[in-house]
This record gives sequence, C-alpha cells and structure tokens, in this order.
Amino acid sequence: MRVYPQITQMGKCSKPGGSLERNVRSEAGKRRASCGRIMERAGSAALGLALCLLSANASAQAPEVGGLLPSGGPRGATTVVKIDGKNLQGAKLYLSGAGVSVRSSQVTPAGDLITVQIQVEPGASLGPHDVRIATAKGVSNGARFWVDVLPNRVFE
Repeated sequence: MRVYPQITQMGKCSKPGGSLERNVRSEAGKRRASCGRIMERAGSAALGLALCLLSANASAQAPEVGGLLPSGGPRGATTVVKIDGKNLQGAKLYLSGAGVSVRSSQVTPAGDLITVQIQVEPGASLGPHDVRIATAKGVSNGARFWVDVLPNRVFE
C-alpha cells in the first residue's frame, strides 16, 4: 500500500496531482507571475531614477556645512565665526531663535569657507541655535551655534 501526502481543505482530502492540488498550484503560479510583473515595473522605474540622478550636473549641488569655529559666543557680543563647508558660493546664512543675527559674511573664492560676524543680543536665549546656509542650489545641513554666558576661545 502506497501512502500519499494529503492536502486538506474544508474537510476534503485528495492525492497529489488531484484537482485540489492543481488549484493550489495554479493560484501560486498566478501570484508569482503577478509579482514578477510588479518587479519588472519597479525595476524599470528604479533604472529611470538612477539614470536621471547620474545625468544631473555635478555643479548643481546643495551647500554643505562641515563645522563652525568657534561653535558659539556670549550674550551681548559679536563673535567672528568661520564656517567650513562645500558649495558655499552665493550663500545666505540663516540662524534660528530671537536675538541672534548675522552682521556680515564673506565667502572665499573657492566657496569652501565663510567668515561671519554673528551678533548675539543680551536677551538671547541660552543654548543651541540652528545654522543653515541657503544658495540658489539648495539648503545645507544644519549646524549649531551655542549662546553662552562665557566666550568661546579658539587657540591657534
């Protein structure tokens, strides 16, 4: 006597190759085919996106902030800050919070350094203030300028 594995559905049993097994295999095949079509569409969309990104002009990159030195200043004073980064030509500096403003800025011809005078009012809130740089090509990542009661010192 040969024993066949059984497929059970709603109390019915059948041998391998029976109608119930054929139906189950048929449904699984349809799902695989449907998934294959979806993957083909997704693959062509991803390829199109990759080609679009690769063909973008390298000079059209948003500015990047590497760091600020010194990274903060005291209340009631003006601090000269050097901001290191990339793609900073034509930069406009934005600071968050009341009482902190830019008095002047100067970008190097290479566009990799900005020298900024930041004025901190006596009533400015203590702690971090977000710094971002905007150009015609985009907005930079964020950095922090810290307002404190004591001055930051940079030893060169």
